[in-house]
Amino acid sequence: MNKNAVIYARYSSQGQNEQSIEGQIRICTEYAEKIKATPLLKPIKTKPARKRTTTAPTFRK
Repeated sequence: MNKNAVIYARYSSQGQNEQSIEGQIRICTEYAEKIKATPLLKPIKTKPARKRTTTAPTFRK
């Protein structure tokens, strides 16, 4: 059975920077390789939001 993956990395606070996001993507990519999953999309990155929601435009893509 083929496994698929989508990597969704987000800033959890204003204090994080691009390095934080790249670190999340690296860890997720390594895990996907470990479990032999194929990424379906390029990694999705979002900026910090004022409230927690799944209606953010980037998440909805």
